[in-house]
Amino acid sequence: MSEEKPCVRPLDVVPVQTGEQMAFLLRDPEGLTDEVMVISPLAFYLMALMDGSRGVLDIQVDFARRFGTIIPSEKIEELVAQLDRHHLLENDSYRSWRNEIVEEFRKAPLREARFAGAAYPAETDGIKKMLTSFFEGVESALDVPPCALVAPHIDLQRGKGCFAAAYSTLKNIQTPATFILLGTCHTPMEEPFCLTKKDFKTPLGVAKNADETAAKLLDKMKWLGQDEFSHRGEHSIEFQVLFLQHLLDGADFRILPVLCGGFHRYMQEGKSPDEDKRVQEFLGAMRDVLSSVENPILIAGADLSHIGRRFGDGVTMQQSVLDWLREQDEKILSLVEKGDANGLFEEVAKERDARRICGLPPIWTLLELLPTDASGKTIKYEQSVEKETDSVVTFAAMVWRRDDG
Repeated sequence: MSEEKPCVRPLDVVPVQTGEQMAFLLRDPEGLTDEVMVISPLAFYLMALMDGSRGVLDIQVDFARRFGTIIPSEKIEELVAQLDRHHLLENDSYRSWRNEIVEEFRKAPLREARFAGAAYPAETDGIKKMLTSFFEGVESALDVPPCALVAPHIDLQRGKGCFAAAYSTLKNIQTPATFILLGTCHTPMEEPFCLTKKDFKTPLGVAKNADETAAKLLDKMKWLGQDEFSHRGEHSIEFQVLFLQHLLDGADFRILPVLCGGFHRYMQEGKSPDEDKRVQEFLGAMRDVLSSVENPILIAGADLSHIGRRFGDGVTMQQSVLDWLREQDEKILSLVEKGDANGLFEEVAKERDARRICGLPPIWTLLELLPTDASGKTIKYEQSVEKETDSVVTFAAMVWRRDDG
């Protein structure tokens, strides 16, 4: 089909090498579909002109001015049709398709596993074998179970060292237990936090939600459920659930899954997150939850820095860059260990989040909710370099124990 003035939705764009040629992989950032579309640099340039202000003729003219050659209108219309088939255009067709998916999720009693068969094996035996291998030879860094921890949310294989280091501390956890799961939301949210009372299903079974507690929170703060659909395609909590199910197989535990929205709005406004009335309301309600549920444990699913060509930087991943990055990460990790939530935010805001620390919101929230007698430490730090895109993601395993523990 042809669009009068096609408008491309916000997309995840990853440069990829196909043989000797560069190409661009387009993905739906909301995770509405697992389909991807790969386009040439020329098509990518044409797509960049599709911002809703130009028709096909305008795109032809702009392209000709830039490159001195005319692209047949049929080629542009063909690209528009391709984008439309993949639901990558902002139009009525896309909105209708999305609304059907939203409604289906709203009615579903379970939050189905979104990444089984892609990020990890879909078969029970396969994921059990994979996770078991992560813990081989790993000893707990604590002699008592923690009251809180930070674990990565990066791809399981890339983050397995930090995942195992963090979750090995839960091997002797007492149950029943309630895990408050604070995850990064990688798509825009209207509100600062979002809770779902759905159970989470994975190949390892169904993790039960602390649904009575969730229902009370949602009744008290109706806005807390406004962005619930964000849970459908988000991996930052799903990965934590897998590790809990693996370690606590058959044990009695509940989860309270909370996604945390971006903090860039506060950086732009020059204020701290705790100046937001809804953030204050949420933190107050969660402190009440922590004092009322049985054996609460806070978990933040959070990565640290993201730099390199994949993220739009012009740097090359030399050892000197990685060493510098470690130093910068250690600065903020020291603030996290001290429980200094506002110091952490100020340090990241000072550089306008130039290193794209996507774990800032859940880590900040965890620090605000920590018991006053908790002390923390970093037990593992890693950098995962992706050579194909000359990029790196960093992450850490951190734990807190009660000083009287």
